[in-house]
Amino acid sequence: MLQDLIRGEDQRRRVISLVGMGGIGKTTLAKKVYNHIQVLKHFSDCRAWAYVSQDCRPRDVYMQIIKQLVFTSTKDQQVLETEEKLTEHELGDFLHEHLKKKRYLVVLDDVWSPADWSCLAKVSSNDPDCLGNVFPDGVKGSRLLLTTGCKDVALHADARSIPQEMQILSEQDSWDLFSGKAFLDHVDADRYPPDLLQLGREMVDKCNGLPLAIVVLGGLLSRNKSHTEWRKVPDNINAYLAKEGSQTGVMTVLNLSYIDLSSYLKPCFLHLSLFPKDYVISTRKLFLLWIVEGFVLSEQAGQKSMKDTAEVYLNELINRNLIRVVRMSVNARVVECRVHDLVRELAIRKAKEQNFFGIHDIPYPLSPSIGSSKCRRQSIIYCDIERYAFVEHSSSTPYLRSLMFFNLGHETCRVSQLDFVAKCFKVLRVLDLEGVGVESLPCIIGKLIHLRYLGLRHTGLKVLPPSIGNLRNLQTLDTNNLKQVPNVIWKIQNMRYLYIEG
Repeated sequence: MLQDLIRGEDQRRRVISLVGMGGIGKTTLAKKVYNHIQVLKHFSDCRAWAYVSQDCRPRDVYMQIIKQLVFTSTKDQQVLETEEKLTEHELGDFLHEHLKKKRYLVVLDDVWSPADWSCLAKVSSNDPDCLGNVFPDGVKGSRLLLTTGCKDVALHADARSIPQEMQILSEQDSWDLFSGKAFLDHVDADRYPPDLLQLGREMVDKCNGLPLAIVVLGGLLSRNKSHTEWRKVPDNINAYLAKEGSQTGVMTVLNLSYIDLSSYLKPCFLHLSLFPKDYVISTRKLFLLWIVEGFVLSEQAGQKSMKDTAEVYLNELINRNLIRVVRMSVNARVVECRVHDLVRELAIRKAKEQNFFGIHDIPYPLSPSIGSSKCRRQSIIYCDIERYAFVEHSSSTPYLRSLMFFNLGHETCRVSQLDFVAKCFKVLRVLDLEGVGVESLPCIIGKLIHLRYLGLRHTGLKVLPPSIGNLRNLQTLDTNNLKQVPNVIWKIQNMRYLYIEG
């Protein structure tokens, strides 16, 4: 595949596709190739990676690519804000113009259907040979790299290229992968007791050659090398495996990994289920949410700050292969992360069992029956916030602690008032409206005396009401583009993190 990307001076741009089931390692392989030294040299000035996912939103994908290709410095911030106001078609045209004079590599990770590809590339339905209007031929040797679970996507994107179909690992490759995770000094793994190695091979066999299951299993076992502890794992695997099939095996291993989590990590893991599928999560925001939710234990922090302790929690989950790193800072700290689909599915299952949260997802109608009266957190993956306001939730979730809205479509959606939040959810601790257009915050918001986190980024809000000074328990206020800040912030005695960008 590496040679397919860097060799050949085709006049037309080509699409190289990685095809395989979830958890087989498509994204991992694509990242290795994307960051390979030869690829870096070949596409030295025009290279971008974009997550697509099941809920394909072309505008979102275009912005991901544009930010990487065009706006690489702080001086471009004002121009970027202008571009963010463009329509989907205008962004597509802008991207086309930028790419047509370059030799580029664009990775589209997790394309679900041929229709999604057509939507992203703007393929003409009247001309099946049309390459699309967004991704032009560019300079000779331009490439698109797709990862997908559907072979039809690959054939639809480029009928002249042969899809790279990923296979499950062989017995030896499975063992090598497991050894690299379970034994820190895996080169000398044979020096471990034969009965321990035999147990390891038995467990690896049950993973059916699926890399995700093997990696998670290896991470689970790496922290304890005792025969007694290892013996428990295959016993549990046999107990959990009620059906045959690779995905069942993955969920079994993931479930065991969840069981093995320390008590302080379990709520942090369950909290990840509140974020939408394939959502890129800001770790700064994640740390703040974990802190106000009470997941970060002060006695564990010791001399560290609460945010530093939250970062330790995150790194533990990353080391257990339950969270994927998306972007690192220059000093090697995780800036953005995301969760694999199957890991998120497990988190959702466990969260529902414990009435940890409720999800209202688009495009389904909102209904009080979705949540439980015992539910303490709700994630609203919906852009029409006013519809949510009209549904009677006060009787179904009166003790709601966290309410998070996700406007994934970036459509203009306005709510004339948010009175219903203060009236229905009087013990609310977390209110996150990031990305949702809000005309104003009502004065009644000051009655949410238990509120600890208020997220108002990218809402369009220009002024905060004076009543915000009544939020004595507020620990985090995160907003931007304010024109006026009332002289009451000093009254908020428990404020720890204040982010107000002009």
